Amino acid sequence: MKKILFTIGILIAFGQSGLQSQTYRSWLYFNNGKIATQGLLYEVKDSSITLTSRLRLPKPIDYKVEYIELVEVRKDGGVATGILVGSLVGGAAGLVVGIAAMPKCDEDDWSCNLGNVIAGPIVVLGSGAGFGLAGGLIGAAIASPKVTFPIGGNYEKYHDQKEKLREYSVLK
Repeated sequence: MKKILFTIGILIAFGQSGLQSQTYRSWLYFNNGKIATQGLLYEVKDSSITLTSRLRLPKPIDYKVEYIELVEVRKDGGVATGILVGSLVGGAAGLVVGIAAMPKCDEDDWSCNLGNVIAGPIVVLGSGAGFGLAGGLIGAAIASPKVTFPIGGNYEKYHDQKEKLREYSVLK
């Protein structure tokens, strides 16, 4: 039992090390009727925002502030990490609950022992899977919110928020 909990703790620690990534997925919504676009927030300039689709051999595209209605930012890979960590924590808790739910039997009570042999693994794995699913859903819900910057095509609003927005860009 201690080995299982130790292994789960190691997996969670490695899952959280991925949280240190400094790339942010961004969504730009436009006020001129264009469809929203998304990419990695590459650079925040004086009069434009630059997105790129990848960091290796980036092909940055500038978008002028006057056409941007709204900017939303979320850590790249944050939802996947939330699902992974939530599933691992929930699954571990479910396994512990499943093991604790097993009835204690006397050595000479053959019906109880037979029931534990047959139904025991189903109860333990079922509670682990159920708690893991619930944990994954909770992890996704926690990690999915976006930070929103309303611009409205207004340079004053943009300049008021530019430094905060720059914290999320690849090029500071």
